[in-house]
Amino acid sequence: MQIIEVTPISKGIWSESLTYFTKDPVAAGSIVSVPIRAKNTPALVIKSTPATDLKSALRQADFKIKKAGHLLQANLLLPGFLEAAKATATYFGSPLGPVLDALIPKPVIDLNQSTPVISSSPSDGLKIEHGVLQGPDEERYSFYKSLIRESFARGHSVFLILPTIADIEIIAPALEKGINDFTITIHSQLTKKELTGKFKQIKTDNHPILIIGTPAFLALVRSDVKTIIVERENSSAYKDLKRPFLDYRIFAQLLGEQIGAKVIIGDLALRSETIFKLEQGALAPLAPIKYRAFTELDQELIDSTQSEAADGWQPLSVKFIDRVSEALQFGDRVMIIAGRRGLAPITICDDCGTVKSCPTCSATLILHEKTGAAVFRCHRCGLIESAEDKCRVCGGWRLRTLGAGIESLAKILKQHLPNQAFFQIDSDTTKTKKVAQAVASKFLRQPGSLLLGTEMTLNYIREPIETTAIAGFDSLLAIPDFRISEKLFLLLLRTRNLATKRFFLETRKPEEKTYRYALAGNLLDFYRDEIGERQKLGWPPFSVLIKLTVEGPPETAARLIQTAATELEAYEPAALTLPGSKPRTAREVLIIQRPADDWPDLRLAKRLSSLPPAISVDVEPESLF
Repeated sequence: MQIIEVTPISKGIWSESLTYFTKDPVAAGSIVSVPIRAKNTPALVIKSTPATDLKSALRQADFKIKKAGHLLQANLLLPGFLEAAKATATYFGSPLGPVLDALIPKPVIDLNQSTPVISSSPSDGLKIEHGVLQGPDEERYSFYKSLIRESFARGHSVFLILPTIADIEIIAPALEKGINDFTITIHSQLTKKELTGKFKQIKTDNHPILIIGTPAFLALVRSDVKTIIVERENSSAYKDLKRPFLDYRIFAQLLGEQIGAKVIIGDLALRSETIFKLEQGALAPLAPIKYRAFTELDQELIDSTQSEAADGWQPLSVKFIDRVSEALQFGDRVMIIAGRRGLAPITICDDCGTVKSCPTCSATLILHEKTGAAVFRCHRCGLIESAEDKCRVCGGWRLRTLGAGIESLAKILKQHLPNQAFFQIDSDTTKTKKVAQAVASKFLRQPGSLLLGTEMTLNYIREPIETTAIAGFDSLLAIPDFRISEKLFLLLLRTRNLATKRFFLETRKPEEKTYRYALAGNLLDFYRDEIGERQKLGWPPFSVLIKLTVEGPPETAARLIQTAATELEAYEPAALTLPGSKPRTAREVLIIQRPADDWPDLRLAKRLSSLPPAISVDVEPESLF
């Protein structure tokens, strides 16, 4: 008989360690089913000890040890994976169970496969220098292809992670040429049969392999993986938006350290935090860092205020429409990326200045068109109300829209270019991945066509096209997010990078540095400005931000957050009260700022992980609001 210590793989069970017995030996790293609260729950085996070695402890135990259920996965996880998971739980101030739940995909647990593990020599414990790549897509992919073949020659496998399935579908074909039989793509949309086959190949193929997957499948890392590539590192999709709010980029680096694998971080423009670490010597350049994105494009920054002086405000200036028309006449495929959904992102009362907001959750209401009539829609809670409503504060009827969403841009483009083939991609018009892919395919096959889309369009258009443009982005600069300039800069660069002939950008703020740096491909000066501003305010990478949130009835939320504020008083938390996402609720928020070189603070991390489940903890949040 064996005594096993397990950690439940569950969001709702926060026990770090539970004890059970099994009839047969079960190795650490295996997954078993255990009874908890009259329900079978998957759990990771942390330690397994023969019962004969624990006779004295068992006799003195003041509780009855239950029998574990059946074995779900034998030898699934490397010892280094478990250590990386523990370090990740500490970093994000979370109990281990919810972290394991996020790191081990349920489809993998449900496979119930027991297969031998590829053997390899364990890590020798030497510190491995991680590296970075910043440059055009084609240059990074060429570097990866050479690296993968060199790794294969040494008998090593490579794990390349990407933030989304759309990225896998675009990038995998470029990397697997010539090594198709040894390339495995894996993600959550595979069928159980497909997943079973890929799982078996990963676990049994003695030849080095290239695994391309989303980060949740890092649980399948083999012991012969000596390189982990974090591609498209600047994507916010690496940060989980649900508890325990993991950042898979951080987990990948912790995993690399534990299993003796080098971690390579790549993107067209790396995050400011990453460039800062590079300059501090914590990361090494694997090739000369490209701080200039040179181009021979015909580029133009169009100041829409000049057109407004003569013609009044319009969603698009006459000059912008003329540039689009000229490109279409040359047979160009033209893609325009819009900043916001709907007709207009903001509506205000001209009498009292109140911004039109949702009566349910207080989010800003967005003006949309529905079956020929204008309606206000809340993008947070889904509420829809008539656009004929008066101002709730003063009762005035003089409601005025500010800015232009994609629906307004579509109207004016169709009005001025009625005979052009027109396509549109956004979450309101192309509601499924299949529909969006079909629209993108039709556009790419038709010269002289026009595509209007939001940021999601870039998930479906990855091959070069003749002309790209930007419109309606000014309202994004008003978003209260210290990362917004960097997000906008990368989006502009990605759009510009797709063009082969022309790129133009319309704005009412021609003096905005983010626009000018993107147009010039000037990554160095953008980085210097961005890091300078963050240093003045003490934002990351000069600190680590921690956000504690309670949402619920106002009195309950206030009481719980006050309890946390008292518990964490020594860390000087700042308090915010925000509207909740449901009727008659509030969000109470505490923000803690810690020096970057003092994180993880083990004492604070332990306090955070022991807070009541009603208080969510988000370390390094994407946004403070």
